[in-house]
Amino acid sequence: MMVNSVCEKQGCSNKDTGILRWAVNTNRWQPTRTEWLTAMRMVDNDHERNRINRYIYKKDAKHALVGRLLIRKCCEHFVGSKRFCLYSSNNSESSFVDNEDQLILERSDKGKPILIEIDSNGNHIPYQDFQFNISHSGDYCVLAADSSTTKLGIDVMKVEYSGGMHKLNDFFNIMRKQFSEDEWKYIRQSSSDYGRLARFIRLWSLKESFVKAEGSGIIFPLSKISFVCPSDLVMPSQKSRFDSIVNVLNGNYNSQQTLSNWIFEESMIDPKHYVSVAKLSQNSNAEELKTDRDYQFRMLSIKDLIPDFQYSDLHSFEDESYWIDFCQKS
Repeated sequence: MMVNSVCEKQGCSNKDTGILRWAVNTNRWQPTRTEWLTAMRMVDNDHERNRINRYIYKKDAKHALVGRLLIRKCCEHFVGSKRFCLYSSNNSESSFVDNEDQLILERSDKGKPILIEIDSNGNHIPYQDFQFNISHSGDYCVLAADSSTTKLGIDVMKVEYSGGMHKLNDFFNIMRKQFSEDEWKYIRQSSSDYGRLARFIRLWSLKESFVKAEGSGIIFPLSKISFVCPSDLVMPSQKSRFDSIVNVLNGNYNSQQTLSNWIFEESMIDPKHYVSVAKLSQNSNAEELKTDRDYQFRMLSIKDLIPDFQYSDLHSFEDESYWIDFCQKS
């Protein structure tokens, strides 16, 4: 497929620029016993393994596990495997490497995965050298990471409505309060049901990425965020869009203020999946960044997430139970 070749050639994983844009098609992954158990062991945290194991459906368990592996690969990319670990900070065997503080993965009060630095005195400090965020929907799990911002959010959505296109207007009526009048005008300007759905998905994805970057859906509920999209929907073979603008109707910002220091990357990783990345610009001239950079997602496979040396020593009852449980999922 054309989009895959574009992503592979221009895939963003440049350590010098501190930018990652990765995507994994979890629907194509049909795990073998060895792959699943190895991946679960790489999570290296009983709480997170059990969290993954509790999902009823295989697709959800795969999303959760792949998301965890993407975070692991991302953190090792930025800080190295010696300094970074996935196990809980309560582990008494935690050690410090080369006189550097240990970095571990924890969850915020809202359940968001965050990187924490533990110094030699045992203090837990949020690690701010880079930001990362993950999302999953449909066939994909995606990750964005960036060292040039303090706020970053990503959202992927499959362009579909499970209720049937003939009931699309009923669905829009239910969601009416989540969008501004200008946004509904933009949605309904399309002449086809699919076009209206695609515009709805575009706006919803932009809103979700912004709320995730801000870290608070209370301060910025979706109904108080209004996007302006000057350009057409991006197509899979096209470069990313950067021209969407967010207005906050009220909240911590002045009423109806345009937040000009936010950059929104929009792309499609295939003809059915739309991705938005929200990023707070640290540059006073955010417009230059919107035009000078082109971030394409790099497609990864499970082989990219599980190094060959990890396939060993899987003969414990606890590990085997995770595979048995996975096979019994719907």
